[in-house]
Amino acid sequence: MIEIGKIVKPQGIKGELKVVLDSDFSRLSSLKSVYISGKEFEVQSLSFRDALYLKLFGVENRNEAELLRGESVFADEESLLPLEEGEFYFKDLIGLKVVDEKGEEIGKIEDIEQFGAADIIVVRERNMLFSVPFLSSIFLKIEREKAIVSRQEYDNLKING
Repeated sequence: MIEIGKIVKPQGIKGELKVVLDSDFSRLSSLKSVYISGKEFEVQSLSFRDALYLKLFGVENRNEAELLRGESVFADEESLLPLEEGEFYFKDLIGLKVVDEKGEEIGKIEDIEQFGAADIIVVRERNMLFSVPFLSSIFLKIEREKAIVSRQEYDNLKING
């Protein structure tokens, strides 16, 4: 399962939910069911505006929707549209080796944080953690086993950060 977003509030009086997404809207257009607090809900309808708006079978009014506020929403990865070449889920990056252009290991990706302007990759180098913006000028290439970074850009950020 993959987390797709978080319920921020009920929308209207008929149990619709506003969900702020962690992924691309288009990937979710075929969504048939979601999981909230370990319980499966069938999707009655969904729409995209400034966020994802979900109407779920079993959530019939605003009071029931309010009980789900703040909960994370998960989906089976197989129910999402396939990823394009060069796309990946954040969960697939956790644990990847971070290497420079010469193949020398720098560390491993430990976490990914989302703050709005740019996602932040948390890299463990020896016993230290470094937060690095997830930018194409730093992360040159992502492969199945490793993330290749520009050593110069990475070092400049560590010195300044």
